[in-house]
Amino acid sequence: MKCCVAVSARLVMPVISYSGPVSPPTDRRL
Repeated sequence: MKCCVAVSARLVMPVISYSGPVSPPTDRRL
């Protein structure tokens, strides 16, 4: 469980930073 949570957190953290104030432009670019 802890391993899964750590991995998911690592994957989600960059996504959150990417979809911060620049969420719409990033989504359009991707």
